[in-house]
Amino acid sequence: MDQSMNISMQQSIQQKASIAQQMDELIQQNELLLKENDYLDSFVIRFKDEEENVPDDVPNTLLNPGNKLAIALLESVALEHEKEQMSKQYLDDTIRQKAMIIASEQRLATLRRLMFQFQREVLQDQQISNTFAENEGGVQQIIHKMPKQVTASSLLQFYEKQTTNLQVVAEQSAKSQKNLQDQIQVARKQSDKNNRQAGLSQIDFEQLKIENDKLQDKVATRNQEMLRIKLSAGNCMRLLNEYKNDLHKICENKKKYDQEVNQKQTLIKQLEERIVVTRKDLDVDNKVLQVLRQKEIFAHDGPQSVDYLSLKVTQTTLEKAVKEMERKIAIKEREINNLKNK
Repeated sequence: MDQSMNISMQQSIQQKASIAQQMDELIQQNELLLKENDYLDSFVIRFKDEEENVPDDVPNTLLNPGNKLAIALLESVALEHEKEQMSKQYLDDTIRQKAMIIASEQRLATLRRLMFQFQREVLQDQQISNTFAENEGGVQQIIHKMPKQVTASSLLQFYEKQTTNLQVVAEQSAKSQKNLQDQIQVARKQSDKNNRQAGLSQIDFEQLKIENDKLQDKVATRNQEMLRIKLSAGNCMRLLNEYKNDLHKICENKKKYDQEVNQKQTLIKQLEERIVVTRKDLDVDNKVLQVLRQKEIFAHDGPQSVDYLSLKVTQTTLEKAVKEMERKIAIKEREINNLKNK
């Protein structure tokens, strides 16, 4: 009964899954048909508009060689102009791409540094700098040894440490920028004061101008560094949030897998108990069958015809019951092996 109920439940589940899959396929086919219908409608409308816009009487005019030459010259001039524009655009694109490559390399370096710190501090891979492996191209790569478990406290400490480091760097760059601006203002005031004096020479003025240019260059570089640090901080925050979400998903999946394992273990225990009970019943039936066979052998006078037939009937029924029990035991053992393999 239990086996038939399990089989019927499995069949119903499979039927429901197949029906749901068929429904999804029909919905997708319906959506594709609707899209094709929309495309056909738009094509028909566009074709009708083109037919309506075509004039009835189109004059057949031929160009003379002079007109053809003028058209060719105009086209050549236009092509030269387009060529110049394309060359300028190509130069601009190459410069922009080089700048993007440099910026991406800087970001990649920061990300590698952060990944190195993450492997060493969070994943507790202390031998990360000493373990290398060569791939097919002969390039050495670091082998990362994944730990068995990662604590949330270490991840939060790493996250807080990186945020504090980024904040400190941003504050230092802001302070240095402010100091440079103060120095520029002081230099400007000093230059104005010196300009008011009568004894200011042209050499001192040029010197102050050079220093001012240097300070402005420093301010520009510090501004670029501050912008780069802000961008890298935003990217690091985004990556850390993604890692946090992945960690939560992994924990949820672990809980689900633990529940499934517990369910399968309980099912295996139940099946083993049923197998033990059926084996006991089989032993009892075998003993009864042996007793009946011994009675049949040791009967000297011979049984009556009715007793003989009844004994034969019981013998056949017991043999059928034994075969049925053996078949059930084999089925249960196969189910246990399948569950263990899963």
